[in-house]
Amino acid sequence: MASETAATSNRPTTSTTWWALVILAVGAALRFAQIGSPLTHNELSAILRLRYDTLSDLIRFAVTEGDVHPAGVQVFMWIWAQCFGTQAWVMRIPFLLMGTASVWMIYRITSRWFGEYAALMAETIMATSQYTIYYSLVTRPYSPGLLAVLGGGGGSGHC
Repeated sequence: MASETAATSNRPTTSTTWWALVILAVGAALRFAQIGSPLTHNELSAILRLRYDTLSDLIRFAVTEGDVHPAGVQVFMWIWAQCFGTQAWVMRIPFLLMGTASVWMIYRITSRWFGEYAALMAETIMATSQYTIYYSLVTRPYSPGLLAVLGGGGGSGHC
């Protein structure tokens, strides 16, 4: 009974949820406002490794022999580029979406663990921090990694 009361008190109210959505929109706007900025050398390197015609060539030459980053993001980028092309703004869309989703995940996790006001503060910091905005923009494993960590146990309330 006591655990039900504690869990119920940590559920966001309607007004808090609206504030959370406003903060999320601000975070998304701050991220997507920079979609047209020039690619970094790190991004250019990753995009140049997409030139292989087959997935097996990509794995062999761009992942196992040519890069030290996890293969998942490079494979995802290759599939994305096959479907949508390699223009900078096109390549950044999924990373920006994952960075924005991380803002929402921080709100969800924090509201479950610490309450709605702490969740709004954590979400505000995540939404407006230049660090998280920048790494949401970069087409590298940073925003997918953050989202995977946040979704991999933090959201369930179990460690």
